[in-house]
Amino acid sequence: MTMNIYHESRGESLAGQYAVADTVITRVHDTRWPNSVEGVVLQSKQFSWVREKKVKNVFDLMALQDAILHSKATVPRDIAAYRQAEKIARKVLKAGYKPRYKFTHFHATKILPYWARYRGVWIGNHVFYRIPKR
Repeated sequence: MTMNIYHESRGESLAGQYAVADTVITRVHDTRWPNSVEGVVLQSKQFSWVREKKVKNVFDLMALQDAILHSKATVPRDIAAYRQAEKIARKVLKAGYKPRYKFTHFHATKILPYWARYRGVWIGNHVFYRIPKR
């Protein structure tokens, strides 16, 4: 969860970061997606950073996390963003947490995916959607 919040929304407001986290949690509880955070985040063609970073499993996630936290190239701003993502992840992964938004999809405002024909909610640099089951 932390890595997804970090890569998808580290430059966003808290509301935007929570919306990204809530989208993952909403998917975990929806039968259309895998029933674990790792399954949702690592599902093929869901999050562009997973494809770009060639992340295929939890071990790849751990290696990428280690690189962020221990690389000499990582700037303090990125460490702070990672720590913020960690705090949000801890909150949304607590037992009993209920997603506030119940979004199922989102995309950056600079792109328009083929599936974005629904009415969306803009939060920062992303548009979020609740796409109903068919």
